[in-house]
Amino acid sequence: MKYSILALAILVLTGCGENLKYDDFINPGPGKTETSFQEDSRKCEAIKEKFSSTIKGRELGFKGKNTAILGCMKEKGWEQKSPGLY
Repeated sequence: MKYSILALAILVLTGCGENLKYDDFINPGPGKTETSFQEDSRKCEAIKEKFSSTIKGRELGFKGKNTAILGCMKEKGWEQKSPGLY
């Protein structure tokens, strides 16, 4: 029983997050690198639970569970190469 709870906790903490990939996005802005993508991605992950971020993402045309993150990334200048990946 103790091990099943531990396994479930590990699964929840590691398996539920969907990290954005640099190769799935483009940024026409100058000086944007993979490092800046990772920084922007971390900042957007931090605010994904805010209701206002979800509303902003919907206003930008995103739907689904990653609405807030994708809206934030779009505001930072990142575009998905293929819409609907996330």
